[in-house]
Amino acid sequence: MFITFDHPTLRALSALPPFRGAYLVGGAVRDIIMSREVSDIDIAVPDDAEAACREIAAALGGTAFVLDNERDVWRVALHGGGQVDVSRLKGGSILNDLAARDFTINAMALSFHDKCRSIKDVIDPFGGLKDIRKRLVRALSKNAFFDDPLRMLRAFRLANQLGFKIEDDTLQAIRELSVLIEKTSPERIRDELYIMLETPDSRKAFGAMADAGILEHILPETRQMRALPQGDPHKYDLLGHSLKAMEYAEDVMQDTGEYFGTWGGEVSSYLRERVDGNLTMAGLIKFAALLHDSGKPLTMFRDSGRIRFTGHDLKGAEINEGIGERLKTSSKAKELLSLTARHHMRPLHMSKEGITRHATYRYCRDMGAHLPASLVIALADAFATREKPDSVSTDVEGVVMNVAGYYYGEFLREKEAPLLGGRDLIDEFKLPPGPLFSRLLEDVGEKRAEGIIKTREEALEYVKDKLK
Repeated sequence: MFITFDHPTLRALSALPPFRGAYLVGGAVRDIIMSREVSDIDIAVPDDAEAACREIAAALGGTAFVLDNERDVWRVALHGGGQVDVSRLKGGSILNDLAARDFTINAMALSFHDKCRSIKDVIDPFGGLKDIRKRLVRALSKNAFFDDPLRMLRAFRLANQLGFKIEDDTLQAIRELSVLIEKTSPERIRDELYIMLETPDSRKAFGAMADAGILEHILPETRQMRALPQGDPHKYDLLGHSLKAMEYAEDVMQDTGEYFGTWGGEVSSYLRERVDGNLTMAGLIKFAALLHDSGKPLTMFRDSGRIRFTGHDLKGAEINEGIGERLKTSSKAKELLSLTARHHMRPLHMSKEGITRHATYRYCRDMGAHLPASLVIALADAFATREKPDSVSTDVEGVVMNVAGYYYGEFLREKEAPLLGGRDLIDEFKLPPGPLFSRLLEDVGEKRAEGIIKTREEALEYVKDKLK
Protein backbone atom coordinates (compact mmCIF):
# COMPACT_ATOMS: atom_id res chain seq x y z
CA MET A 1 0.00 0.00 0.00
CA PHE A 2 1.27 3.43 -0.91
CA ILE A 3 -0.43 6.55 0.42
CA THR A 4 0.60 10.12 -0.33
CA PHE A 5 0.18 13.16 1.87
CA ASP A 6 -2.85 15.19 0.87
CA HIS A 7 -3.17 17.63 3.77
CA PRO A 8 -1.38 21.00 3.28
CA THR A 9 0.44 20.70 6.61
CA LEU A 10 1.45 17.12 5.84
CA ARG A 11 2.72 18.20 2.42
CA ALA A 12 4.79 20.87 4.15
CA LEU A 13 6.10 18.32 6.61
CA SER A 14 7.08 16.06 3.72
CA ALA A 15 9.55 18.71 2.56
CA LEU A 16 11.48 18.55 5.83
CA PRO A 17 14.49 16.32 6.43
CA PRO A 18 13.45 13.10 8.16
CA PHE A 19 13.52 13.50 11.93
CA ARG A 20 14.89 10.33 13.38
CA GLY A 21 12.35 7.63 12.54
CA ALA A 22 9.14 9.59 13.01
CA TYR A 23 5.67 8.13 12.57
CA LEU A 24 2.32 9.64 11.78
CA VAL A 25 -0.07 8.10 14.31
CA GLY A 26 -3.66 8.18 15.55
CA GLY A 27 -6.72 9.63 13.88
CA ALA A 28 -4.81 11.23 11.02
CA VAL A 29 -3.85 7.79 9.69
CA ARG A 30 -7.43 6.60 9.93
CA ASP A 31 -8.73 9.69 8.15
CA ILE A 32 -6.18 9.41 5.34
CA ILE A 33 -7.14 5.78 4.77
CA MET A 34 -10.84 6.73 4.74
CA SER A 35 -10.21 9.74 2.47
CA ARG A 36 -11.57 12.04 5.17
CA GLU A 37 -10.38 15.54 5.94
CA VAL A 38 -7.45 15.33 8.35
CA SER A 39 -7.97 17.52 11.41
CA ASP A 40 -5.50 16.31 14.07
CA ILE A 41 -1.88 15.66 13.12
CA ASP A 42 0.04 13.57 15.65
CA ILE A 43 3.67 12.60 15.16
CA ALA A 44 5.57 10.15 17.37
CA VAL A 45 9.36 10.19 17.53
CA PRO A 46 11.71 7.77 19.31
CA ASP A 47 13.53 10.52 21.23
CA ASP A 48 13.52 14.23 22.06
CA ALA A 49 10.05 15.37 21.05
CA GLU A 50 10.98 18.95 21.93
CA ALA A 51 13.74 19.11 19.32
CA ALA A 52 11.47 17.70 16.60
CA CYS A 53 8.69 20.08 17.63
CA ARG A 54 10.94 23.14 17.45
CA GLU A 55 12.26 21.98 14.09
CA ILE A 56 8.71 21.82 12.73
CA ALA A 57 7.82 25.20 14.25
CA ALA A 58 10.85 26.86 12.66
CA ALA A 59 10.26 25.30 9.25
CA LEU A 60 6.49 25.78 8.99
CA GLY A 61 6.07 28.98 10.99
CA GLY A 62 4.58 28.31 14.37
CA THR A 63 5.03 28.40 18.11
CA ALA A 64 6.28 25.35 19.99
CA PHE A 65 5.22 24.70 23.56
CA VAL A 66 5.02 21.76 25.95
CA LEU A 67 1.72 19.98 26.68
CA ASP A 68 2.99 17.29 29.05
CA ASN A 69 6.54 17.50 30.36
CA GLU A 70 6.44 14.13 32.07
CA ARG A 71 5.37 12.29 28.91
CA ASP A 72 7.39 14.52 26.58
CA VAL A 73 4.42 15.75 24.54
CA TRP A 74 4.75 19.01 22.58
CA ARG A 75 2.58 21.06 20.26
CA VAL A 76 3.20 23.41 17.36
CA ALA A 77 0.51 26.05 16.95
CA LEU A 78 0.89 27.01 13.29
CA HIS A 79 0.65 30.72 12.52
CA GLY A 80 -1.59 30.03 9.54
CA GLY A 81 -3.98 27.94 11.65
CA GLY A 82 -3.93 24.31 12.73
CA GLN A 83 -1.56 22.41 14.96
CA VAL A 84 0.86 19.51 15.04
CA ASP A 85 1.39 17.42 18.19
CA VAL A 86 4.71 15.67 18.70
CA SER A 87 5.26 13.03 21.36
CA ARG A 88 7.90 10.54 22.38
CA LEU A 89 7.03 6.92 21.46
CA LYS A 90 5.43 5.18 24.43
CA GLY A 91 7.41 2.13 25.46
CA GLY A 92 10.27 3.04 23.15
CA SER A 93 8.84 1.44 19.99
CA ILE A 94 6.01 2.01 17.57
CA LEU A 95 4.38 -1.32 18.50
CA ASN A 96 4.38 -0.47 22.21
CA ASP A 97 3.09 3.00 21.40
CA LEU A 98 0.15 1.68 19.36
CA ALA A 99 -0.65 -0.93 22.03
CA ALA A 100 -1.25 1.90 24.53
CA ARG A 101 -3.91 3.58 22.34
CA ASP A 102 -7.68 3.39 22.61
CA PHE A 103 -9.31 1.82 19.53
CA THR A 104 -8.03 -0.35 16.70
CA ILE A 105 -8.92 2.29 14.10
CA ASN A 106 -6.68 4.75 15.99
CA ALA A 107 -3.88 2.25 16.61
CA MET A 108 -2.24 2.48 13.20
CA ALA A 109 0.86 4.32 12.04
CA LEU A 110 2.58 5.42 8.87
CA SER A 111 6.34 5.68 8.65
CA PHE A 112 7.90 8.79 7.16
CA HIS A 113 10.27 7.78 4.34
CA ASP A 114 12.35 9.38 1.63
CA LYS A 115 12.55 12.81 3.28
CA CYS A 116 8.86 12.61 4.19
CA ARG A 117 7.74 12.93 0.57
CA SER A 118 5.35 10.02 0.97
CA ILE A 119 3.84 7.64 3.48
CA LYS A 120 4.34 3.95 2.86
CA ASP A 121 3.12 0.75 4.46
CA VAL A 122 0.45 1.07 7.11
CA ILE A 123 1.58 -0.38 10.43
CA ASP A 124 -1.54 -2.13 11.71
CA PRO A 125 -0.84 -4.67 14.49
CA PHE A 126 -4.41 -4.74 15.89
CA GLY A 127 -6.64 -4.97 12.82
CA GLY A 128 -7.60 -1.35 12.38
CA LEU A 129 -7.88 -1.66 8.59
CA LYS A 130 -10.22 -4.62 8.99
CA ASP A 131 -12.42 -2.70 11.43
CA ILE A 132 -12.54 0.27 9.07
CA ARG A 133 -13.87 -2.07 6.38
CA LYS A 134 -16.40 -3.48 8.88
CA ARG A 135 -17.20 0.04 10.13
CA LEU A 136 -16.58 -0.88 13.76
CA VAL A 137 -15.26 1.01 16.79
CA ARG A 138 -13.39 -1.65 18.78
CA ALA A 139 -11.37 -1.05 21.96
CA LEU A 140 -7.95 -2.66 22.11
CA SER A 141 -8.98 -4.11 25.49
CA LYS A 142 -10.91 -3.27 28.65
CA ASN A 143 -7.68 -1.77 29.97
CA ALA A 144 -8.12 1.06 27.51
CA PHE A 145 -11.09 2.25 29.62
CA PHE A 146 -9.35 1.68 32.94
CA ASP A 147 -6.38 3.72 31.68
CA ASP A 148 -8.65 6.60 30.62
CA PRO A 149 -12.42 6.35 31.21
CA LEU A 150 -13.05 9.29 28.86
CA ARG A 151 -12.40 6.84 26.02
CA MET A 152 -15.88 5.43 26.67
CA LEU A 153 -17.41 8.73 25.57
CA ARG A 154 -14.98 8.89 22.68
CA ALA A 155 -16.32 5.57 21.42
CA PHE A 156 -19.78 7.10 20.96
CA ARG A 157 -18.34 10.23 19.43
CA LEU A 158 -16.28 8.30 16.89
CA ALA A 159 -19.19 6.01 16.00
CA ASN A 160 -21.35 9.06 15.37
CA GLN A 161 -18.73 10.99 13.42
CA LEU A 162 -17.75 8.06 11.19
CA GLY A 163 -21.13 6.37 10.86
CA PHE A 164 -19.71 3.27 12.55
CA LYS A 165 -21.12 0.82 15.09
CA ILE A 166 -19.52 0.15 18.48
CA GLU A 167 -18.37 -3.48 18.49
CA ASP A 168 -20.42 -5.70 20.84
CA ASP A 169 -17.68 -6.60 23.35
CA THR A 170 -16.61 -2.95 23.50
CA LEU A 171 -20.18 -1.85 24.16
CA GLN A 172 -20.57 -4.47 26.87
CA ALA A 173 -17.35 -3.29 28.52
CA ILE A 174 -18.71 0.28 28.53
CA ARG A 175 -21.92 -0.93 30.19
CA GLU A 176 -19.90 -2.69 32.89
CA LEU A 177 -17.41 0.13 33.49
CA SER A 178 -19.57 3.21 32.88
CA VAL A 179 -19.34 4.35 36.50
CA LEU A 180 -15.60 4.94 35.99
CA ILE A 181 -16.42 8.04 33.95
CA GLU A 182 -17.23 9.82 37.21
CA LYS A 183 -13.49 9.88 37.94
CA THR A 184 -12.86 12.02 34.86
CA SER A 185 -12.54 15.78 35.20
CA PRO A 186 -15.69 17.77 34.28
CA GLU A 187 -13.70 19.85 31.79
CA ARG A 188 -12.66 16.80 29.76
CA ILE A 189 -16.21 15.43 29.78
CA ARG A 190 -17.53 18.83 28.69
CA ASP A 191 -15.08 19.04 25.79
CA GLU A 192 -16.01 15.56 24.56
CA LEU A 193 -19.72 16.39 24.78
CA TYR A 194 -19.09 19.59 22.84
CA ILE A 195 -17.50 17.65 19.99
CA MET A 196 -20.53 15.32 19.91
CA LEU A 197 -22.90 18.29 19.87
CA GLU A 198 -21.12 19.72 16.83
CA THR A 199 -21.60 16.54 14.80
CA PRO A 200 -24.76 15.83 12.79
CA ASP A 201 -27.39 13.62 14.45
CA SER A 202 -26.13 14.26 17.98
CA ARG A 203 -29.31 12.70 19.32
CA LYS A 204 -28.10 9.32 18.07
CA ALA A 205 -24.91 9.52 20.13
CA PHE A 206 -26.73 10.72 23.27
CA GLY A 207 -29.42 8.07 22.84
CA ALA A 208 -26.77 5.36 22.52
CA MET A 209 -25.06 6.65 25.67
CA ALA A 210 -28.40 6.53 27.48
CA ASP A 211 -28.97 2.93 26.35
CA ALA A 212 -25.49 1.95 27.52
CA GLY A 213 -26.08 3.49 30.95
CA ILE A 214 -23.24 6.00 30.79
CA LEU A 215 -25.31 9.14 30.19
CA GLU A 216 -26.65 9.07 33.75
CA HIS A 217 -23.09 9.09 35.08
CA ILE A 218 -22.14 12.24 33.18
CA LEU A 219 -25.57 13.87 33.51
CA PRO A 220 -27.12 12.45 36.71
CA GLU A 221 -30.18 14.62 36.03
CA THR A 222 -31.18 12.22 33.25
CA ARG A 223 -31.36 9.22 35.61
CA GLN A 224 -34.83 10.19 36.88
CA MET A 225 -36.01 11.07 33.38
CA ARG A 226 -35.91 7.44 32.27
CA ALA A 227 -39.33 5.78 32.47
CA LEU A 228 -40.91 8.91 33.98
CA PRO A 229 -44.46 9.08 32.56
CA GLN A 230 -45.78 12.41 31.29
CA GLY A 231 -49.37 11.58 30.49
CA ASP A 232 -51.41 13.18 27.72
CA PRO A 233 -50.54 14.45 25.18
CA HIS A 234 -47.08 12.85 25.35
CA LYS A 235 -46.12 9.64 23.57
CA TYR A 236 -42.73 9.07 25.24
CA ASP A 237 -41.39 8.94 28.76
CA LEU A 238 -39.45 12.05 29.76
CA LEU A 239 -36.05 10.85 28.56
CA GLY A 240 -37.47 9.67 25.24
CA HIS A 241 -39.26 12.99 24.78
CA SER A 242 -36.08 14.95 25.61
CA LEU A 243 -34.02 12.97 23.10
CA LYS A 244 -36.73 13.50 20.48
CA ALA A 245 -36.70 17.23 21.19
CA MET A 246 -32.95 17.19 20.64
CA GLU A 247 -33.51 15.52 17.26
CA TYR A 248 -36.21 17.98 16.20
CA ALA A 249 -34.10 20.95 17.30
CA GLU A 250 -31.45 19.86 14.81
CA ASP A 251 -34.09 19.49 12.10
CA VAL A 252 -35.42 23.01 12.74
CA MET A 253 -31.95 24.53 12.69
CA GLN A 254 -31.23 22.91 9.34
CA ASP A 255 -34.22 24.65 7.75
CA THR A 256 -34.54 28.06 9.36
CA GLY A 257 -36.23 29.50 6.27
CA GLU A 258 -39.25 27.26 6.75
CA TYR A 259 -39.76 28.06 10.42
CA PHE A 260 -38.60 31.70 10.60
CA GLY A 261 -39.53 32.96 7.16
CA THR A 262 -37.70 36.11 6.07
CA TRP A 263 -35.74 36.06 9.32
CA GLY A 264 -34.21 32.65 8.63
CA GLY A 265 -30.89 34.22 7.63
CA GLU A 266 -30.64 36.16 10.90
CA VAL A 267 -31.41 33.02 12.88
CA SER A 268 -28.79 31.03 10.94
CA SER A 269 -26.18 33.69 11.70
CA TYR A 270 -27.01 33.41 15.39
CA LEU A 271 -26.68 29.61 15.25
CA ARG A 272 -23.16 29.88 13.80
CA GLU A 273 -21.87 32.08 16.63
CA ARG A 274 -19.21 30.58 18.88
CA VAL A 275 -20.34 30.40 22.48
CA ASP A 276 -17.74 28.30 24.31
CA GLY A 277 -14.47 27.42 22.59
CA ASN A 278 -15.37 25.56 19.40
CA LEU A 279 -19.00 25.04 20.44
CA THR A 280 -21.52 26.93 18.33
CA MET A 281 -24.93 28.16 19.40
CA ALA A 282 -26.45 25.37 17.30
CA GLY A 283 -24.55 22.72 19.28
CA LEU A 284 -25.46 24.30 22.61
CA ILE A 285 -29.14 24.52 21.63
CA LYS A 286 -29.20 20.76 21.04
CA PHE A 287 -27.88 20.31 24.57
CA ALA A 288 -30.49 22.77 25.90
CA ALA A 289 -33.21 20.85 24.07
CA LEU A 290 -32.13 17.66 25.86
CA LEU A 291 -32.36 19.48 29.21
CA HIS A 292 -35.39 21.72 28.65
CA ASP A 293 -37.58 19.57 30.95
CA SER A 294 -34.91 18.78 33.53
CA GLY A 295 -37.16 20.16 36.29
CA LYS A 296 -40.00 17.68 35.73
CA PRO A 297 -38.76 14.80 37.93
CA LEU A 298 -38.67 17.09 40.99
CA THR A 299 -42.03 18.75 40.36
CA MET A 300 -44.21 15.80 39.31
CA PHE A 301 -47.47 15.25 41.18
CA ARG A 302 -50.89 13.79 40.42
CA ASP A 303 -54.04 15.88 40.49
CA SER A 304 -57.32 13.96 40.10
CA GLY A 305 -55.48 11.26 38.20
CA ARG A 306 -53.66 13.69 35.89
CA ILE A 307 -49.88 14.01 35.92
CA ARG A 308 -48.74 17.60 36.44
CA PHE A 309 -45.37 19.36 36.59
CA THR A 310 -46.22 22.76 38.00
CA GLY A 311 -43.14 24.98 38.22
CA HIS A 312 -40.90 22.60 36.28
CA ASP A 313 -39.69 25.48 34.12
CA LEU A 314 -38.34 27.40 37.13
CA LYS A 315 -36.85 24.29 38.70
CA GLY A 316 -35.29 23.36 35.35
CA ALA A 317 -33.61 26.76 35.09
CA GLU A 318 -32.04 26.18 38.50
CA ILE A 319 -30.94 22.63 37.61
CA ASN A 320 -29.45 23.66 34.27
CA GLU A 321 -27.47 26.44 35.87
CA GLY A 322 -26.03 23.80 38.18
CA ILE A 323 -25.13 21.61 35.20
CA GLY A 324 -23.30 24.54 33.64
CA GLU A 325 -21.43 25.09 36.91
CA ARG A 326 -20.48 21.43 37.19
CA LEU A 327 -19.23 21.18 33.60
CA LYS A 328 -17.46 24.53 33.95
CA THR A 329 -19.09 25.99 30.85
CA SER A 330 -18.74 29.63 29.90
CA SER A 331 -21.10 32.05 31.62
CA LYS A 332 -22.87 32.61 28.30
CA ALA A 333 -23.49 28.88 27.82
CA LYS A 334 -24.73 28.53 31.39
CA GLU A 335 -27.07 31.49 30.89
CA LEU A 336 -28.56 29.94 27.74
CA LEU A 337 -29.14 26.57 29.42
CA SER A 338 -30.94 28.27 32.29
CA LEU A 339 -32.99 30.77 30.27
CA THR A 340 -34.23 28.26 27.71
CA ALA A 341 -35.53 25.98 30.47
CA ARG A 342 -37.15 28.88 32.32
CA HIS A 343 -39.03 30.24 29.30
CA HIS A 344 -39.60 27.23 27.04
CA MET A 345 -43.34 27.08 27.84
CA ARG A 346 -44.13 30.64 26.79
CA PRO A 347 -44.81 30.04 23.07
CA LEU A 348 -47.16 27.20 24.02
CA HIS A 349 -49.03 29.46 26.46
CA MET A 350 -49.23 32.20 23.83
CA SER A 351 -50.63 29.73 21.31
CA LYS A 352 -53.46 28.95 23.74
CA GLU A 353 -54.07 32.40 25.23
CA GLY A 354 -53.49 34.55 22.17
CA ILE A 355 -50.52 36.55 20.91
CA THR A 356 -50.57 40.00 22.50
CA ARG A 357 -47.99 42.74 22.04
CA HIS A 358 -47.56 42.82 25.79
CA ALA A 359 -46.75 39.09 26.05
CA THR A 360 -44.55 39.19 22.94
CA TYR A 361 -42.55 42.14 24.25
CA ARG A 362 -41.99 40.54 27.65
CA TYR A 363 -40.91 37.25 26.10
CA CYS A 364 -38.36 39.04 23.88
CA ARG A 365 -37.20 41.15 26.81
CA ASP A 366 -36.70 38.15 29.12
CA MET A 367 -34.83 36.04 26.55
CA GLY A 368 -32.83 38.92 25.07
CA ALA A 369 -30.21 37.84 22.55
CA HIS A 370 -31.04 34.16 23.22
CA LEU A 371 -34.60 34.45 21.90
CA PRO A 372 -33.78 32.41 18.72
CA ALA A 373 -32.61 29.52 20.92
CA SER A 374 -35.86 29.60 22.88
CA LEU A 375 -37.92 29.61 19.69
CA VAL A 376 -36.03 26.59 18.29
CA ILE A 377 -36.59 24.65 21.52
CA ALA A 378 -40.29 25.61 21.60
CA LEU A 379 -40.72 24.11 18.13
CA ALA A 380 -38.69 21.01 18.99
CA ASP A 381 -40.72 20.48 22.18
CA ALA A 382 -44.01 20.85 20.29
CA PHE A 383 -42.97 18.46 17.50
CA ALA A 384 -41.78 15.82 19.98
CA THR A 385 -45.09 16.07 21.85
CA ARG A 386 -47.18 15.77 18.68
CA GLU A 387 -45.75 12.37 17.82
CA LYS A 388 -48.62 10.80 19.75
CA PRO A 389 -51.45 10.01 17.33
CA ASP A 390 -54.43 12.36 17.68
CA SER A 391 -52.54 14.62 20.07
CA VAL A 392 -53.92 18.12 20.44
CA SER A 393 -52.12 20.42 18.01
CA THR A 394 -51.34 24.00 19.00
CA ASP A 395 -50.13 26.73 16.69
CA VAL A 396 -46.64 27.04 18.14
CA GLU A 397 -45.29 27.54 14.60
CA GLY A 398 -47.51 30.61 14.18
CA VAL A 399 -46.31 32.02 17.50
CA VAL A 400 -42.67 31.44 16.58
CA MET A 401 -43.04 33.16 13.21
CA ASN A 402 -44.89 36.09 14.82
CA VAL A 403 -42.42 36.52 17.68
CA ALA A 404 -39.41 36.27 15.35
CA GLY A 405 -40.87 39.02 13.17
CA TYR A 406 -41.47 41.27 16.16
CA TYR A 407 -38.02 40.58 17.66
CA TYR A 408 -36.02 41.28 14.49
CA GLY A 409 -38.26 44.24 13.65
CA GLU A 410 -39.70 46.48 16.33
CA PHE A 411 -37.93 45.03 19.37
CA LEU A 412 -34.36 45.42 18.12
CA ARG A 413 -35.16 48.85 16.65
CA GLU A 414 -36.41 49.93 20.06
CA LYS A 415 -33.22 48.62 21.66
CA GLU A 416 -31.10 50.55 19.15
CA ALA A 417 -33.15 53.76 19.35
CA PRO A 418 -35.16 53.93 22.60
CA LEU A 419 -37.49 56.85 23.23
CA LEU A 420 -35.67 57.68 26.47
CA GLY A 421 -32.24 56.97 27.89
CA GLY A 422 -30.56 57.39 31.23
CA ARG A 423 -29.33 60.87 30.32
CA ASP A 424 -32.94 61.98 29.78
CA LEU A 425 -33.88 60.90 33.28
CA ILE A 426 -30.92 62.80 34.72
CA ASP A 427 -31.46 65.98 32.70
CA GLU A 428 -35.25 66.15 32.82
CA PHE A 429 -35.99 64.80 36.28
CA LYS A 430 -32.68 65.17 38.16
CA LEU A 431 -32.77 61.50 39.02
CA PRO A 432 -29.53 60.01 40.35
CA PRO A 433 -28.41 56.80 38.58
CA GLY A 434 -29.73 53.71 40.32
CA PRO A 435 -32.19 50.80 40.18
CA LEU A 436 -35.07 53.17 39.46
CA PHE A 437 -33.47 53.98 36.10
CA SER A 438 -33.83 50.51 34.67
CA ARG A 439 -37.37 50.10 36.03
CA LEU A 440 -38.56 53.33 34.45
CA LEU A 441 -36.86 52.72 31.10
CA GLU A 442 -38.17 49.16 31.00
CA ASP A 443 -41.66 50.41 31.75
CA VAL A 444 -41.45 52.98 28.93
CA GLY A 445 -40.26 50.28 26.53
CA GLU A 446 -43.12 48.01 27.51
CA LYS A 447 -45.73 50.75 27.05
CA ARG A 448 -44.21 51.59 23.67
CA ALA A 449 -44.50 47.95 22.64
CA GLU A 450 -48.17 48.02 23.58
CA GLY A 451 -48.73 51.17 21.54
CA ILE A 452 -49.61 53.28 24.58
CA ILE A 453 -46.54 55.51 24.17
CA LYS A 454 -45.39 56.52 20.69
CA THR A 455 -43.23 59.65 21.03
CA ARG A 456 -40.47 61.00 23.24
CA GLU A 457 -42.81 63.67 24.58
CA GLU A 458 -45.36 61.05 25.58
CA ALA A 459 -42.60 59.04 27.24
CA LEU A 460 -41.46 62.06 29.29
CA GLU A 461 -45.03 62.77 30.37
CA TYR A 462 -45.49 59.12 31.33
CA VAL A 463 -42.34 59.16 33.51
CA LYS A 464 -43.47 62.42 35.08
CA ASP A 465 -46.79 60.86 36.08
CA LYS A 466 -45.06 57.74 37.39
CA LEU A 467 -42.72 59.77 39.57
CA LYS A 468 -45.66 61.53 41.19
